[in-house]
Amino acid sequence: MSILRTNQIQDTSGNTAMMIDDTGLVTTSVKHAFYMYRSASQSIAHASGYNQIQFDATRINEGNGVTLGASAKYTVPANAGGIYVLHAFGRLETGTDGNASVQMRLNGTAIGTAYYYNEYYDGMNVSLIRNLSAGDYIEMGITNSVGVAVNVGGFDAGDSVYCWGYRL
Repeated sequence: MSILRTNQIQDTSGNTAMMIDDTGLVTTSVKHAFYMYRSASQSIAHASGYNQIQFDATRINEGNGVTLGASAKYTVPANAGGIYVLHAFGRLETGTDGNASVQMRLNGTAIGTAYYYNEYYDGMNVSLIRNLSAGDYIEMGITNSVGVAVNVGGFDAGDSVYCWGYRL
């Protein structure tokens, strides 16, 4: 039997890679997690197909993979590949009935779509687990077929459009 006593593990360059406190809690320096959301309204035209969400804010950006704006996405940083848990949530800001969907894309290709019949401000969810490589990117979009252009985004008892993920 051997006992190893340490509270810090470093990489070969001397950077802290892992810490262990006296309760046994293990933490790492970069966790590779993100949370993007839309703080202002974005218009989604009726019957226009996939509309990429132009996230304008982030709450978590561990590893600096988030890009905001018209080409909003999360890009897996170098040396951060692995298994990721991913989730997207969206809500059309309308009580008008009609078809809608929320979709996640990996490198521009759909990997998960949830179709809904929108009734009164229904929320739409997609949750996935995927093996991602450095350079892969995740985007989120919404479709609207309720008969009129509607908004998504903004704050209403919390974030109303968001996408998040983390590496296991």
